[in-house]
Amino acid sequence: MRMAKIIFAVILFVGLVFSQDVRRFAMTTNNTNASVGDVASVMLELQTNGAVSVNIPQFAENENFSVLSANRTQSTSTNISIVNGRRTTENTTTTRFMYQIRFNSQGQITLPPLSLNIGGNQMTSNSITFNVSTGERPAAQLGPVSVRFIRERSTLFKGEQARMTVRIQVRAGSGAQLTNDGYVRFLNSIQEALSGNFTISALVNSPATRQEVINGVPHVVYDLPFNLVPLDTGRFTVPPLQLSYITEERSGGRDPFDGFFGGMFNVRQRQTSTNSPSLSFTVNDVPRPRPANFSGIVGEVRLTASVNTDSVAVGEAITLRATLSGRMPSAMLGDIELERIPNLNIFAPERRITRDTTENGIMTTKNFSWIIIPQREGTFNIPIRDIVWFDPNSATFRTTSAGSFTVKAVGNNEERVVARRHLTQTEIATLGDDIRYIKTQFSTNDIRQKFELRTLFYVFLSIWAVALILISAKLKTIFFVKDASEQKRSKAYSAAIRDINKGKISEISAILKYLSAKTGVECG
Repeated sequence: MRMAKIIFAVILFVGLVFSQDVRRFAMTTNNTNASVGDVASVMLELQTNGAVSVNIPQFAENENFSVLSANRTQSTSTNISIVNGRRTTENTTTTRFMYQIRFNSQGQITLPPLSLNIGGNQMTSNSITFNVSTGERPAAQLGPVSVRFIRERSTLFKGEQARMTVRIQVRAGSGAQLTNDGYVRFLNSIQEALSGNFTISALVNSPATRQEVINGVPHVVYDLPFNLVPLDTGRFTVPPLQLSYITEERSGGRDPFDGFFGGMFNVRQRQTSTNSPSLSFTVNDVPRPRPANFSGIVGEVRLTASVNTDSVAVGEAITLRATLSGRMPSAMLGDIELERIPNLNIFAPERRITRDTTENGIMTTKNFSWIIIPQREGTFNIPIRDIVWFDPNSATFRTTSAGSFTVKAVGNNEERVVARRHLTQTEIATLGDDIRYIKTQFSTNDIRQKFELRTLFYVFLSIWAVALILISAKLKTIFFVKDASEQKRSKAYSAAIRDINKGKISEISAILKYLSAKTGVECG
C-alpha cells in the first residue's frame, strides 16, 4: 500500500512538472462587418508557459467562406519581478495562427471554434460571427476596372503599424488597359490624402499581378501593399479618388469583313475613369493609465542580451551585446540604455541597425555592443533595462526583459585602473568580436608617445648644439683678434691657391696677384 502511494506521488509530480499551463486560447478579428468578397484577418492566439509544437488548426470546408491562407508565428517573452528581495521569473510563449478568410455569401456567417490537443488536454476556442452584406454589385454591373482597399485593421492605435493593400481589378477581355500615368497619379493621390495624418510608404517597388476569377468572371488583379502608421487620433475618411485608364472601342465601318479581320483601322482608344470607394480609419490613443517606463512603443518587440564572460581580471574588458527587434520603423523602436555603475567604465555602445521591408511590413533590428572595464575588484550586477510596449491585439501593456548579468572582477584592490581614453570604432573592429583591453607594460599608444617625445628631444638638442657652435665662433673672433697684416696675407694666400686649383690663371699671375693683395701695391 505504501509503495502504491509513492508511485502515485511520483506520477503526480512528473505530471505537474511536464504539463503545459495554457493561459490563453482565443480567436479574435479586427472587424465583424464585411461585404461579399472581402478578406478578413482572423487570429487564433495560444499562450503557454513553455514552447509547444502543434499543427495549425484547420476550419472545416464551408460554402459561405474560403480560407485563403493560414500561417503560424511563435514568440517568447520573459517577465522578471523582484518583490521583498525575492526574484520571480515568468516565461510566456505566444503562438499565433493567422488566417485570411474570404466571404462568399451574405448574411450572418459564423466561424466555428477551433480545437487543439495540448498535453492530453483538449482546448477549444470561441467562435466569431460576421455580418456580411452585398457590398459588391453583380459581375454584369461592374465596370471593366474597379478599385478596392484591403485593410489589415480599420481601427488602429496611434503609433501602430498597419498594412493596407491597394487592389485594382481589370476584367479580362474588356479592352480596358491601365496606363502608367493614370496608375501613378492614383497612387500619389492616395498618399497625399493620407500623409497629413499617417506616415505611408509602399512596401514593394512594383505591384504583384495575378489572374483571379471574381464572381465567375476572369480578372487581372494588381496588388500594391502600403505600410501605415497613424500620427493623430480621431476618425479619418478619404473620399473616393479617380483612377484613369483607357478602353478600346471598335467603330462599325462599311466593310463587313472589318470585324472578322480585326478592323485595325476601326479601333479607337478612349480615356475614361472610375472612382475608388471611400476609405475610413478610426485611430484611438493608447489607453491610460500607462506604466511609468512606457516609452511609446506600439507593437510587439523582442529583447535578448548576452555577455562574453562572467569573470575577468581587473582592467580586462567585458563585451555585452543586446538585440532589440520589432515590426515597426526604426524611429519608433527606441534604444537600449545602460545605467552608470560605480567602478565600471562603460564605453559608448556601437550600434548597428538593420531594416527589412517585406510585403508583411517593416521589420527593424537594432544591435548594441558595449565594452565594460572593471576598475576595482568585486562582483558587479549589470542590469538591462526592461522595455514596456503596448500590444494592439490585446490592448494591454506588456514587458520584455533580458534580465541582468553578474560579473566578477578579480585583482588587487589597491590598484585602480583608469582608462586613458575610449577606444575608437576602428580599433574595436580591428581587435575583433571579443575585445580585451589588457593592461600591459607597453602599449601601442605608449610607444607612439615615447617616440614623439624622443624625436622632439633630439630636435631641441640639435638646435642647442648649433647655437653653441655659432656662439663659440663669435666669441673666438672677439677675444682672439688677428693682426690686420696677417689677415690680409691669409686672405691673399687663400685666393691665390683657389685660383690655381681652378685653373683660371697661371702660377706667375697667381704669385703677382698674391703679392699685390698682401702689400696693397700693384705688382708686375
